[in-house]
Amino acid sequence: METFKIALACDWCPPDVGGVETHIRYFSENLVQRGHEVEIITHKNMNSTAGKEDGSILYHRVRGFVLNRQGVTVDPRAIWEVREILKKGGYDIVHGHGVTSPISAAACLYAKKNGGAATVLTNHSLLRSFKPNFVAKTVLKPLLSST
Repeated sequence: METFKIALACDWCPPDVGGVETHIRYFSENLVQRGHEVEIITHKNMNSTAGKEDGSILYHRVRGFVLNRQGVTVDPRAIWEVREILKKGGYDIVHGHGVTSPISAAACLYAKKNGGAATVLTNHSLLRSFKPNFVAKTVLKPLLSST
């Protein structure tokens, strides 16, 4: 079986607890069990550190201001760090989790524009609190349009 180097990008990751966080944990563990190399790109929080966590999964935790209620990173420094991680990472696949996650969107947009890695974007939530037109114009349209 062919193996890949995969970057999972999301604002919501372990050790935080929630639906997306649980999905990221089990999804990444299963990818590793299948022989893939997995790295997670997320933000720093008070309960986490960068480096190897969960055995063989490398966490890149970017700096930046995080909105507590939404748990999303709203800081240009974080976007720059995501780009630097992707430049150096040599990933075969970049998989963003959540269309409203700035880290996820930045990772997918960078990977798409700079080629080399297949790009996947999974939406895990309803867009009740966001205007769908805004999300479609700012996140989805650039990802889906051809370059």
